[in-house]
Amino acid sequence: MAFVIALALLVAGFRYGMSAMIGAPKQPAPPPEPAEWASWKEERFTELGFTVRHPADWPTIAGPDEASSVREMLAVDAREYLTVKVPKTLYKGTTFVDAFVTVSSGGDIPAADEQRKALCDLLVRRNGEISPLGRKQEIAGTAFSIGGTSTAALGTRTESLVFHAWFRRRCVELSENLLSSIGGRAKEFDRVDAWKRMDGIVRTFRPVDAAK
Repeated sequence: MAFVIALALLVAGFRYGMSAMIGAPKQPAPPPEPAEWASWKEERFTELGFTVRHPADWPTIAGPDEASSVREMLAVDAREYLTVKVPKTLYKGTTFVDAFVTVSSGGDIPAADEQRKALCDLLVRRNGEISPLGRKQEIAGTAFSIGGTSTAALGTRTESLVFHAWFRRRCVELSENLLSSIGGRAKEFDRVDAWKRMDGIVRTFRPVDAAK
């Protein structure tokens, strides 16, 4: 009888193990990177611990784009590291004025400071109004809060799509900014294409070992 019980337990254990292996959820493989990324220039932010890429022939500015009225939209003291510009020749002779992606960071914040960490989920608009970022999205394993803003003044519309993430004790901001003229007889540019190009840069965000 003891042998029969032991055999039954062995068979039950084998079946359970097999069912656990078969039924275990598999982690989805990360999607392959677009082929064009291989020829893009990599911008490494060693201090922040991540990289982004952009087409190699796109203009870049160290820090903010002083020629525009768009600055970082963080609720903490911030530093702008890089501005990547969309070439204006792509939409020549249209209502397109300017488009660029900025990389900013809110500085070193203690991990225990939950109140200041919460500020990373806020969007500061140009008029000083503060609102929460409503959507969540993951890029390369990092959770971003996303929101947008739009203003119009002096015949120009300014639109921004903002990505904030609490990343390695800092509030990181990646923002897509689009400026276009209002009125006039110029042909409307391909807005979908412009946003897609800027979004492509934001999607290249990848964490790296800060020690490298």
